[in-house]
Amino acid sequence: MKTITVIGVGNMGAPMADNLISSGYQVVVFDLNPSLTAPFKSRAKVALNTEDAVADSDCVITMLPAGEQVKSVYLGDENQHNGLFDIVEVKPC
Repeated sequence: MKTITVIGVGNMGAPMADNLISSGYQVVVFDLNPSLTAPFKSRAKVALNTEDAVADSDCVITMLPAGEQVKSVYLGDENQHNGLFDIVEVKPC
C-alpha cells in the first residue's frame, strides 16, 4: 500500500487528505499550524517536520497558500532548513 504525504492541510489539503484516507491509503500529514493536523491524529500519521513527513513516503502532495511557502518547502529556507529536493529522491507518483 502506498504512503502519501500531504503537506498543508488547510482548506484544500484537509479534504484531499480525507479522501486519500477514505480510499485506503496510508497518509502522513504535516502543517506549520499544529491545530490543522489535530483532526487527523487517529486516522493518519502526524509529522512534526518535513523530514519526518517524507521519511517513508511514496508520494508527496503539497497544498500551500502561496509561492513563498512552496519555494521554502521544496528548496529550503534561509534558516538552514532543508527543502524536499534535499531530502528525497524525486520520482513520479
